[in-house]
Amino acid sequence: MADIDFVQRKVNIKAEKRSNGRVLPLTEKSMSMLANVRRKKERIFANSSCLRACFFTQRMRIAEKIANPNILKIHFHTFRHWKATTELHNFHDRERVQIILGHKSQNSTETYVHIDKMLYLSKATDGFIVKVVDNLDDAVKLMELGFEFHTEFAGHKLFRKRK
Repeated sequence: MADIDFVQRKVNIKAEKRSNGRVLPLTEKSMSMLANVRRKKERIFANSSCLRACFFTQRMRIAEKIANPNILKIHFHTFRHWKATTELHNFHDRERVQIILGHKSQNSTETYVHIDKMLYLSKATDGFIVKVVDNLDDAVKLMELGFEFHTEFAGHKLFRKRK
């Protein structure tokens, strides 16, 4: 728990395997979940092998319960790939993904650009919700909902957000 700053709602991720260390923000929900965990010896999990065994056991139970053997293909690293790909897709910012993952080289982050293109660039899965506004208050509301300014046409401002 020494790596979590409860006051500033941040977690310090130490550098491993030639990566960069980084400090990332935590949501209010994450903070409340961490605060409610009963800890032994200031650790959430006893050790990494305990965490791994619990994960594999739960994964097996879920795969059997829903009769889907593809669940067994999910590993811890799958979550890292999912987070990186969705961040890249939502923000279109390679540097942001590089910082989140702690990559020293942008070449390492290019893997996620390839995955993003495979998943999201087909017309079947890629679409937008488009909104038109004429005043500042409505534009601010749309941006708070995740819409991005796209262009201005005939005095109207067009915003869009991926479906």
